Amino acid sequence: MAQITEVAPDLFRITTFLEPFNLQFSQFLVRDAEPLLYHTGPRALFPAVKETVA
Repeated sequence: MAQITEVAPDLFRITTFLEPFNLQFSQFLVRDAEPLLYHTGPRALFPAVKETVA
C-alpha cells in the first residue's frame, strides 16, 4: 500500500515500499487547476498509487 505525505503546499509525495527488495519508489502529485501525477516507479505499482490518490 502506498502512503501520501504533503511535502509542501499542494505538493504530495506518494511512497510505495517493496519489502521483499527493501526498496521504495516515490511519485509526486501537484494539486492545481490541472493536477499532475509524476509517476517514477515501475508500471506494476501504478494501480496501488492510483487507488491511494483516489
